[in-house]
Amino acid sequence: TEIYTLSLHDALPIYARLGQSVAIYGSIAAAGAPLMDNPGDADSGAVFLFDLNTTALTAIRITAPTPVAGAHYGAKVGLTGDSLVSVSEIGGLVNMQSYIGEAKAAINMGAFVSALAVSGRFIAFGMPGSGSVAAGQGFVTVLEARPFGLGNLPIVHNLTPQLGLVNNERFGTSVALYGDLLASGAPGRFIEDTAGGGAIGSLITARGLEIPLQYNINAGGLREVVTGGDS
Repeated sequence: TEIYTLSLHDALPIYARLGQSVAIYGSIAAAGAPLMDNPGDADSGAVFLFDLNTTALTAIRITAPTPVAGAHYGAKVGLTGDSLVSVSEIGGLVNMQSYIGEAKAAINMGAFVSALAVSGRFIAFGMPGSGSVAAGQGFVTVLEARPFGLGNLPIVHNLTPQLGLVNNERFGTSVALYGDLLASGAPGRFIEDTAGGGAIGSLITARGLEIPLQYNINAGGLREVVTGGDS
């Protein structure tokens, strides 16, 4: 097995934080450098795309269509098909771009985005610090990864646990996608098990993202329905 070390050595400034986020799709690897400086825009961020089929391992540098100083573009990255998805750490702007940086779509998800997952036709964002019902309840927003015109990534669902929205359960702290199956962590969730004790934290899943009526499995082995709709 051959192991590659992907770095740009002297091409990056100190503290660019290359590799804070990574993604891979086929032979393409992406590495975010959210503190990368761009001309006139300090700490605006960049993403570097590497073709793993080449021996030189040279990178294509992608920046936001409109770099903004201090935005930290590339804090979270994902790849699907021929598209790069990047989240700016400050402000929560999400950009979908081609592998040469052409803008495809963008949407502002706000300041609470903590986790990103991209797979096939879906993009999922975890926002554990947000909550319109309970502080820090969290929720997960699922978008369609096929833009319908520049500036439009349609929202498929906002997901919340159905068994009550509780302060600081932080649903959406982590997210993962595989096909139409979504998993999200809620590390602050407390659900009593059948023995009368307690389970701290929970893994919540939703299968069939077009009609989300699926289940949570917590540490006590219980299952709970996940529902779609606004939080």
